[in-house]
Amino acid sequence: MSAIRYEPAIDGLRAIAIGAVLLFHLAPRSLPGGFCGVDVFFVISGYLITSIQLAELRAGTFSIARFYQRRIARIFPALLATATFTLMGAMLLYDAQDRASAGANFTAAILSIENMKLMLQGNYFSLSPDTQPFMHFWSLSLEEQFYVVFPVLLMLGYQFAGKSMALVGLGVTLASFAACVALTQSRPTWAFFLLPTRAWELLSGGILAHYLHGYSFRQLAFPSLAFQVIGLLGLVGAFIFLNESQPFPGALALIPVLATVALIGGMHDGCGVAKRLLSHRVPVFIGRLSYSLYLWHWPINSFVDYAAASQSDVRRACVKVAATIALSILSFHIIESPLRKWLAAPTARWAAFALVLFSISLSPLGLLINREGYPRAWLKDLPNGGRIFNRGGERGTVALYGDSIAASFAKVVKEVCAANGFECRIMAVPAGKPVPKGQTDPDGMWEEAVAAWRRQKPNIVIVSIAWGSYLEKDPPLIRRMIEELRPMADRIVLLTAAPSLPIDEVRKYLRDAGQLPLHEDVDQSISRKRINAALRELAGGNVTAIDVDNHFVDENGVMRVFDASGNSLFQDRGHLAYRGTLLLKQAIQDELQKFSAKSGD
Repeated sequence: MSAIRYEPAIDGLRAIAIGAVLLFHLAPRSLPGGFCGVDVFFVISGYLITSIQLAELRAGTFSIARFYQRRIARIFPALLATATFTLMGAMLLYDAQDRASAGANFTAAILSIENMKLMLQGNYFSLSPDTQPFMHFWSLSLEEQFYVVFPVLLMLGYQFAGKSMALVGLGVTLASFAACVALTQSRPTWAFFLLPTRAWELLSGGILAHYLHGYSFRQLAFPSLAFQVIGLLGLVGAFIFLNESQPFPGALALIPVLATVALIGGMHDGCGVAKRLLSHRVPVFIGRLSYSLYLWHWPINSFVDYAAASQSDVRRACVKVAATIALSILSFHIIESPLRKWLAAPTARWAAFALVLFSISLSPLGLLINREGYPRAWLKDLPNGGRIFNRGGERGTVALYGDSIAASFAKVVKEVCAANGFECRIMAVPAGKPVPKGQTDPDGMWEEAVAAWRRQKPNIVIVSIAWGSYLEKDPPLIRRMIEELRPMADRIVLLTAAPSLPIDEVRKYLRDAGQLPLHEDVDQSISRKRINAALRELAGGNVTAIDVDNHFVDENGVMRVFDASGNSLFQDRGHLAYRGTLLLKQAIQDELQKFSAKSGD
């Protein structure tokens, strides 16, 4: 039983918050500032947590173990179910690179560090939403990090700070806000995702709770009504007039935060139209579903946009809404509500903490999917010959060398090697500089690879590089590299340059009403043909070239961007997807079989 009385209007306020978030993600132009619904949730969370803990501290019934048990019961059952479903969906729908990314984000979500993981990936508003089905977990991770430290600090403050606790809390809140404003100007992605720069929003709700529940509080009718009106107008203004192009959170986040504070304060022990509306059974019902709605809506959005990019916005929106509502209701009644009641019972404390341990035990699964599903290498792997698969293959050794272009071929090369009895060494390093020192800010990658080849003598080296980045500036460079490599390998296979998309990403292009067919840019086509002709000239002796481009563009420049099942063949403008590299699988296998035949195997 809660230490404070139930306030239906708070659930109604949750309905406003989740409605804004859902509408923003469904149709951003219809409510450009709907992302501020998350800020509303932050204030509500801080308000309720502080209210409950203060009441228990005054009654002498507060237990830190009991607090964490209730938080686990509230958060983890539905979170774990959604995360597991999302990972399974990614495994079924996504291409290898996107699947690997989902694996890493699953681990971050389970460990409640998704906000930091996304911070390292990029800006919230620029990340490709259909390939980031765990992106909404950033706010949950941030709140969970807050829950770890806040109750302990509040307990200590109550015991030792006494009446100064509110002033200390206000000081911390102002410091967090100042850091948020400053960092929004210099490092906006950090300001958006990090707890120290968003804590002030939760603490604002906490300060409100201290004021409302910490003192003898009597509201007059006029201030109560005024606060409610100000709060509602502030939220409507934030949802309508703020947008993702503005510096956020920063000082602009004050609008939804203070509006929420005013609205909660105005509704406390008061009356008014806002409180009556938000206490109606419809918004209360939606508010009670808000956690499940928040958890389920984003992966559904991502999967529908990924799998049905060519469908109309209206059709995709209908599928998203129907699936979100259905799964949220099922989740609430089958998982969230019953397990919350059971795990929050005093006799189930062991089960609650066991659930956390079980969740943590699942986290390596995501890392395994990330590592094995997209088997690229890191610089530290090169001295040992790269990442090694099918170790001791009886037919010989194949090394795949290059940058992110080569990494896109890693999975298919690994599969071909396994099927044909070859050891596979992945020496493809995304963002690496696979050229000798003295060329375009090198990182020593070529020298490390050469040293490994001298020691280990691979039978076949497959080379795939962003050729244009180097051949256009220094045409003889690749010839010098091949001549250096020639004595160290029995066979060298060059994968020629694939065409580049004229757009950033096919699915987004189609969702934005783009039309097929796509045509290769004329200048890009001329450059690609010149580069590939130079690579073919290197063929001879133990060097051969596999033509990549003729699988993806015809003589008229018309690009092939989807396979027969409607899957994109391109990961982005400059990289093939796994399904694209599958078109080269037979050609790569033929090269391995030619070597086997020549060596008399």
